[in-house]
Amino acid sequence: MKSKLNIKKILGVMLIMGLLMIPNISNATEKSVNDESTLTSAISSAVDGDVINLTQDITITAPIEVAGKSITINGNGFSIIAGYTGTSGNKTILSAVSTGSVIKLKNITLKNSPKYGVQAYDGGKIILNQVTLSNNAYGGVLVNGGVIEIINLSLTGNKTGIEISKSQSITSNNQPTVIMNGKLTSDTADNVIYLANDPNDNTDKFIIENTDASENKILASGNKVVVTDQNNNVLYTSNETDAELDVEDYEEKHPEVNEPENTIDNTVEDNNIENPKTGDPIIFYGILGIVSLIGIVYTIRKNN
Repeated sequence: MKSKLNIKKILGVMLIMGLLMIPNISNATEKSVNDESTLTSAISSAVDGDVINLTQDITITAPIEVAGKSITINGNGFSIIAGYTGTSGNKTILSAVSTGSVIKLKNITLKNSPKYGVQAYDGGKIILNQVTLSNNAYGGVLVNGGVIEIINLSLTGNKTGIEISKSQSITSNNQPTVIMNGKLTSDTADNVIYLANDPNDNTDKFIIENTDASENKILASGNKVVVTDQNNNVLYTSNETDAELDVEDYEEKHPEVNEPENTIDNTVEDNNIENPKTGDPIIFYGILGIVSLIGIVYTIRKNN
């Protein structure tokens, strides 16, 4: 009788342990979109982790804002094109508009905005991986009190490349932040990094972080910032600013010949974003639990 009771207790404990060991199953899904309606609907209904795949170029008639969620938009080589005009208010193609809002852009082109291609606003974050920002009238990127992470970004035909600012409408302590984590290219050397100085700008400090593996780095040089290549050559120089620069200083020297160069592989394959595959882990933990149970039962019977 005692042996049966012990077995029941052991089974109960193992059941609880097994449930705790099974990974959380995400509700994230992948959605395919082919026009403005399906794109905006997918973004509106998305939950954290959702991946939205473009299946063709999409022209939008109004800017799109993402708030309170983290999503991926995979362009699969296609474009989102601004089909609207006007410069009043937010006319950016895609904006992450608050802390906790994250847009991961991958293998996509955003073009023809009457203002900016993407905007990270007041704590919002945008990750740019194999992204081209083209022919945007004000600039490719607006870092407006938010965070931009650059993995692989190409700038073509924009008035400015990356504008760093904090508008007077932002009352939080969020500071404009750029994380340099890969490669940045531009078709022009002018205003690749532009430090805002217009009457609406309230930037008193901005932050730039460079990862060890980054091919390009953004560094402070006096009251400007510069973009360098792997050999510490200056590629692009910003305009001047009065804001505090929380940036590593540029040193005018070149690495030793024998010093290994940091490289980064920004291929799509290395940055694939996949939904959790829950089948294999569940089967593995199930088999593990059964084997453990058989061993415990065998031991109890042997001792009794």
